[in-house]
Amino acid sequence: MKRNNLVYLIILALFWEVTAMILDSPQLMPSLVAVFKTLYLELVKGKLWLYSLYSLLSILIGLAASLVLALGITILSTRFLWVMDFFQFLNTLFHPLPGIAILPLLILWLGVGYEAVIFLIIHSVLWPVLTNLFTALETFPKTLSMVGDNYEMGLVRKFVFLYLPGIMPQFIAGVKTGWARAFRAVISAEMFFGAIGATGGLGWFLVKKRAFMDTTGVFAGIVMILVLGVIFENIVLKGLENKTTVKWGFKS
Repeated sequence: MKRNNLVYLIILALFWEVTAMILDSPQLMPSLVAVFKTLYLELVKGKLWLYSLYSLLSILIGLAASLVLALGITILSTRFLWVMDFFQFLNTLFHPLPGIAILPLLILWLGVGYEAVIFLIIHSVLWPVLTNLFTALETFPKTLSMVGDNYEMGLVRKFVFLYLPGIMPQFIAGVKTGWARAFRAVISAEMFFGAIGATGGLGWFLVKKRAFMDTTGVFAGIVMILVLGVIFENIVLKGLENKTTVKWGFKS
């Protein structure tokens, strides 16, 4: 974490504590000490780990499926322009469509189950990733593509060795957006559907805490979501950036 971020975190913590003191109502705004105490107790019990792992598993499966689809569509788009045109048209239609809006349809088609959650994540992730990849393709130097043709590279080989390094910054940016939207989608679905599977996820954890008017527990669940997001971005995505865009000189 950057030093500036640590300073901002301290400022936010002080603001939180001052607000809690002014309101003087744990039901509205509990203190940070109370929130982290609840978070610790929930982690020690073990159930919060299960909720978190269940949500993360759903997110990673949906995110992986979305990235495979997006890369497959992009590979075909390097050879067939109509593929890009078609999916740009679909992107125009479906990208603005909130995932929560299609939940009633998913219930009718797939029922209240794990498949509906995965489908919702794919819908939430695929379109922003495709937007970034298509933008990168449109600005990709045609001379590099012609080099691949001169060396008679196959479709996949040409994409891996020529296109992918050039569009990697936009791809990583798309993954960042997709990760955030996947997390929103899975939490929304879990809060809408309730418990799915053996335990349910973090969305179901928040619903249960809200039902019992446990404001501290709700904040503890939100903090858990924030921590998971920060860990993924600073370890997984940062590591991917260091091994690609930073190593190749696209980013300092």
